[in-house]
Amino acid sequence: MRFKTSGRQFRIATFPFSALMLLAMSAPAIADPPKVLRSSPANGAKDVPTDLAAIRIRFDQPMKMNGWTLWQSQQGVFPTLSDSDEDPWLDPQTFEQKIKGLKPNTTYAVQLNSDRRQSFRSADANEPLPVTTIVFTTGAGPKPAARQPADQPPAEEPKDPGKTPKNPLDDSADAPQKKPKDPTRKPKNPLDDAADEPKEKPRDPGRKPKNPLDDAVDEPKEKPRDPGKPKNPLDDAADQPREKPKDPGAAAATLTPQALSGTWLVRTAELEITVIFKADGTCSRRVKTAQGEERGESTFSIAGTRITFKPAGAGETITLNAKLEGNCLELTDGEGNGFRLVRQ
Repeated sequence: MRFKTSGRQFRIATFPFSALMLLAMSAPAIADPPKVLRSSPANGAKDVPTDLAAIRIRFDQPMKMNGWTLWQSQQGVFPTLSDSDEDPWLDPQTFEQKIKGLKPNTTYAVQLNSDRRQSFRSADANEPLPVTTIVFTTGAGPKPAARQPADQPPAEEPKDPGKTPKNPLDDSADAPQKKPKDPTRKPKNPLDDAADEPKEKPRDPGRKPKNPLDDAVDEPKEKPRDPGKPKNPLDDAADQPREKPKDPGAAAATLTPQALSGTWLVRTAELEITVIFKADGTCSRRVKTAQGEERGESTFSIAGTRITFKPAGAGETITLNAKLEGNCLELTDGEGNGFRLVRQ
C-alpha cells in the first residue's frame, strides 16, 4: 500500500488478516478452574434432618478421582466423617462423603481445599478448586415417642351390667379332689426307709491305727546334699534350651516395593495416617486430623534406606529415611522427626 504526501511516497506493509486469526487460534487457552455446581444439602440450607447420612457435591467439570481435601471452617462445626473405606467418588463429577452423628439445631460447615491443601483438582488441566465452603443447619430432630409409666397396670375391661356374676366354685368342678385319709392306717415310721441302707462296718478296737507315712514308702526320696559341697546353679539349667543369640544384621529388612506392599497405619492424639503401598511403586495416603481429612496418591522410589515420595499432580517431593523391622516401618526426615507405621 502506497501513500503520497508532499511529494514523498511511503510504503506500509500490510499483514494478512488470515495470519492474525491463525495466531489467535494457536495461543494457549487459559483453563477455567473447577467450581461446585450444587450440593446436597445446599449451601445455606436450614432444618436439615439429623439423620443425614452423606454430603453430595456436583462439580462443573471432570475432576481427578485420586484425592480430595475436606477441611474445618470457622463458619460452623465440622461434621463427623464415617469410618467407611468406600470410595467417595461416584463419577468424575460427583463426590459423596458419608457422615454420621449430626446434632439438632447445629450449624455445620465443610470447606473444600485450603490455601495449602488442594487435592480437589480438575482432571484435564490439574487446576485446583478454589476454596469453597458448604454451610447448613440442622433442625430440631425427631420428636421422642410418648413413653408410658412402666408400673401402670393395663386398663381393665368394663363389666357387662347384665351379666351374671361368675361363681368361683365353677372353675373347681373339674379339679382333682384329694383322696381322704384312711383313719385306720398306721402312721408311717420314718425309720422304715432306712432299713435297707448299708450300715458302716464297726471298727476293730484291737486293730492298729493306720500310719499316714505308709503311703509314702514307695515315693522316691531326694538324695541328701553333701553339706560340704556347694550347689552349682548351672546344674538345674543343664537340660534347658538356650536362647539363640540374635543376629544384629538380620533385624532390618531390605526395602523393596514388594516388602512394603500392604496397608500401614500410625495413630496419635493429633492425627491418623493410613498409607497403602503397592508393588508397582504407587501408594495412596489418607490423613485425618481434628481440622479435617485429606487423601491423595503418590509414586515412590527406593534408594538404599531412603524413600522418595512424589505426589500425583502438583506437590512437593519428599525424601525420608526408612527402616523396616518386621511389621514396623520407621520414617524420619533429616532432622530426626518422624513416626512409626504398623502393618495392618
